Amino acid sequence: MIKKFIAISLLSSFLVVGALPLAMAETTTTSTPTSTPVKTHIAKPIDVACIQQAIDTRDSALSAAVDAYATAVKNALSARQSALKSAWALTNKKDRQAAIKNAWLDYRKAIKKARKDLQTARQNAWKDYYKSKKSCNAMEEEPYGGQGADANL
Repeated sequence: MIKKFIAISLLSSFLVVGALPLAMAETTTTSTPTSTPVKTHIAKPIDVACIQQAIDTRDSALSAAVDAYATAVKNALSARQSALKSAWALTNKKDRQAAIKNAWLDYRKAIKKARKDLQTARQNAWKDYYKSKKSCNAMEEEPYGGQGADANL
């Protein structure tokens, strides 16, 4: 019996508390001014020539960055090849092991730098593109691709 009484009293208190804001909302009145200014947004037209130039600039920068990366990797491979051939020509085992180790370390450093330079160039090309895109009034999202498409360069 006590459980029923507690349940009924809790239920009725929830109903009263829940209905209170509704009753208050019905009794409050608000006045609106007779003339409300209406804001209209007039979209600026997209400057097509501007966005086309921004795309050309971005993709040319990306192409140059990939070319620089490929050149750096080729140079690193060539240097590694020469260093390893010279290292294997050494007769002293201790000197040979040190030269081989240095050849591989230098190669890894060169490859790491080439990747970092490519990543920086890619990020800068896209950052400049977004700035240009904004000035061209072309701020809508690109549905396919975008910066993520070049992430694996």
